[in-house]
Formats: sequence, C-alpha cells, structure tokens
Amino acid sequence: MKKITIGVFMLFSAPAWSQDGIIDASFGTNGYVLVANNEGATFGESVQPDGKIIYTQGAKFKRLNANGAPDTTFGVNGVVNIAQESYYIENYWTLNNQIILLTKDYFNDIYRMGRYNFDNTVDTGFGNGTGFMVLNIGNNIKGRVRMKLSNDGKIYMGGNSVTSYGTYNNYYVKRINLNGTEDTSYNYNASSGSGINISSTSIGYYTDEIIGDIDVSSTGQVIVSGLSTYREGHAFYYRRATFAIVPNSSTVPVTKSHSYTAYYSSAKSDVALDKINNIYLLGGQNMVNVIGKYTSAGANFISFGTNGYLTLPDLVIESNKKADFTKILIQPDGKILLGGTVMPETGTVNNPYLIMARYNQNGTIDSTFGTNGYVLFDIPHPNSGDSLNTFTHFFASPDFSSLYMCGKNAQNAAVIKYNNTSTIMAVAEAEENSLDLKVYPNPVQDVLNISLDQKILSMTVYNMAGQQVLTKAINDNKGTADVSALIPGTYMVKVNTANETVKTVKIIKQ
Repeated sequence: MKKITIGVFMLFSAPAWSQDGIIDASFGTNGYVLVANNEGATFGESVQPDGKIIYTQGAKFKRLNANGAPDTTFGVNGVVNIAQESYYIENYWTLNNQIILLTKDYFNDIYRMGRYNFDNTVDTGFGNGTGFMVLNIGNNIKGRVRMKLSNDGKIYMGGNSVTSYGTYNNYYVKRINLNGTEDTSYNYNASSGSGINISSTSIGYYTDEIIGDIDVSSTGQVIVSGLSTYREGHAFYYRRATFAIVPNSSTVPVTKSHSYTAYYSSAKSDVALDKINNIYLLGGQNMVNVIGKYTSAGANFISFGTNGYLTLPDLVIESNKKADFTKILIQPDGKILLGGTVMPETGTVNNPYLIMARYNQNGTIDSTFGTNGYVLFDIPHPNSGDSLNTFTHFFASPDFSSLYMCGKNAQNAAVIKYNNTSTIMAVAEAEENSLDLKVYPNPVQDVLNISLDQKILSMTVYNMAGQQVLTKAINDNKGTADVSALIPGTYMVKVNTANETVKTVKIIKQ
C-alpha cells in the first residue's frame, strides 16, 4: 500500500496574527540587533530550534537569545574562542550542541574541520584530541569552499579547481563523515577526474566555474551553484548563473545554465529549493532580477514565467533607486522571498537600504507583505555620513513564522527580525480536516500524549535539522512518550499507523 504523508500543525488557541513583514519589536532594540563590525562580524545562516542565533566576531563565536539579548550561558561569559593561528572561519553549522566549522589557512589551500562544544571546550573525540583535523579533500577543491550539513549527518563540501591565480576551472564535490574522514562510498569522488564543467559556450570559447554555494535536497541530491565565466577572445568577460545536480545514484551530474547573460562584474547567482525539491536559480545583473525554475531532475519548469524563466519588473524605490536581489528563499506555500540591496540608478555610490520582498509564483509582488510587498532597513551608522549598506543573507525559522535579514556597513553588522505568520495559517487551514491525530499538551515539558482513531505502530521525534532524537513503539491507538530530556525548541513528531499512513505534527518542547 502506498504511504501518504500528511502535515498537521496543531493550533490550540487563536492568536492575533500580525501582518507578514512587520518588524518584531520584541527582538533586540526595536526589532534589530547591532554588533560592531570592526572584527568582521557575521551572523549565521540559520536559527536554532529554540530561536537562538549564533554569530561570529573575529575568531569568536557568540550567541543571541530568542529575544535578541546576548546569551551569557553560551561558552565562557557568552563566548566560544576558536584558537587557530593563521586560519580563518570559512563556514560553520551547529549540531547537537556543537559547532562544526571549516577553517582555511590564510596563505595556503589547507582546510581544517573542527568541532567545539557550546561550553567552549573542544570535542576531544575528534582530531586526535585536538578538536581539529586537516581535511584530505584532494588537490582539486580550492578557491571558495562551501560546506553543508545534510539530514543524514554527512558533510558535503563543494569548491572549484584553480590552475593559476584567478583562473577557476570546474566545480567539485566531496562528502565527509562527521569524524572528518572522507566518505569513500559516495559515488561522485571529487579528488579524481575532471570535475563538473558547464559546457554551454555559445558566447565564448571556454568557461570557468566559480562556486557560490552548495545545497542538499531531502532526497540526498547535491546542488552546487555559482557562476560560469565565458571569455570572448581575451578582452570581454560574461557570466551566467549555473548549477549542477550530483545524484546519489550516478556519477554523471546534470548541469544547467541560466538564460540571462550578465557582464562580468555585475553577475549574481543563488539557489533555493522548495518543499518538493524544485530548484529556483536567481540570476541577472545589477538591478536586473531573473528567476529560473527547474524540476528536481533539472528540467526547465515550462509553466513558470516564459519557458521556465521569470523576469521581475523593476522595483523602484524613492523614484531613483532600484532593488538588486542577491538571495532567494521559497516559503512552504510556494511564495518567493528575495533579499538584497537598494541601489541608485546613477550618481552616488551609497546603498541606503537593505531590502526584502515577497513575490507570488506569477511574478507579481505580494502586497500583503510589509509595505506594498517589501520591507526596507537602514543600518545605523553613527560615525559616518556614508550609509553604504551591504546585504549579506537572510534566513527563516524552521516553520517560516519569522524571517531574519542580515547586513552590514562600515560600523555595524545587523540582524533584523520580521513576523511572517501567514505561512503557518495557510498550512493549518489546508490541513484542518486532518486533525484526527491528537498530541497534547503542546507546548510540552515532560510527558507527551498521543492518540489517533486507528492503531499507531510507532512514533518518532525529529529536530528541525531532520535528525531523529527519539523513537518509541506504541502498537495501540494511544500512547505516551517522555520528552523531558529534549532541549527546549521545536520538533516534528512522525506517527506510523497500521494502514501505512504517516502523519506528522509539530510540537514545542519547553
């Protein structure tokens, strides 16, 4: 019998939902947190299940509480120090109260992977007791190396080969176990062969691939994205956003090139996946924003825009400035979130605002978000009249009920929090006929009760990174589970029934 997956979001009260895109004034100071940028502060790319946010400041990790206040329980007096001379932090993720980080030597293409506990101690079970180990990622992965943690506890690393200074050749992918060793069972081995080349060369005679990021779908496919540089003779350079899909079952990647060709210095690229693993590729150039949509197999989504490409109308701000989007997210309801910077069309070099906007699938701006479909933020700059703001990235809470926009200027880095509750409402309304599964109390502290109008075989609890944290056999139409040992945060409870139906409900552990 075919399994059916039903998402159930339990609403036990009728909260007063605010409009999407309204700044959450309860976060930090009037909705934002500033960190001095003199040490190169960078906010993380995700929020923990309990709403806390980790960020870096120089070689230090710090953490904000869910309300934006500094978390003094983190590390020692709120700080986890990474003591590595001549190395800088390239990328990091958090897992099970640990920081998994990738560092690079300032002067050489030497990468080290490390694991630190949240209490500022190194994981002595890693790297011969040092907490760090040099990664054997081969001679080909160089340039900008990116790391992504998958739901099955594997680390995927993507990069590109470099044959000479400033010359990038092909994309490469490697899979690493959590202990830092190479996963030799991975079908695509980046340390041998010629890598992944985007072969479309209609506007030039050869290409270089420059990695932007790496993503892992829920089915285990790896998507490496970035820019391909096309050279015409020796004088002109053009770029296109590109990506490659590296399947688990094949060593032959699927490569795609965006339809929009941009000038070398103004090209952009970013990729996002929706809940069924369709791929969205943001391309274009300064103040030109074009989105391509593809199936999980890489085929153009012909019904999207024109033959799979959607050119967004200019979003004009204050009559002489336009939105330049560089990052993309897809909500569970299919709406498209874009983040970037407002740029002047001519004249001054100042970028006065960070911007986040929401679009419908047909390319129209969603006027129910923020003001007229977008929000703006000018990062305070008390020591200078120059308001040159740079958008860095944005991310959402696991259920997309909160959005976080990040950026920086010469004085400060900032993270701004916005409400985004309509996504929860839309999912809840779509599933209102599926509330035969009862899970209570919710929020829960100790014992979780579960009941259904049919026999429950088992229940499994996952954290918001997709990792199993608890499982229990039930074999009845009701049962209980002790969740007191789970850290506070949001979890998903999956219930398997006798007729092979799978139901999932979100719970909050206090």
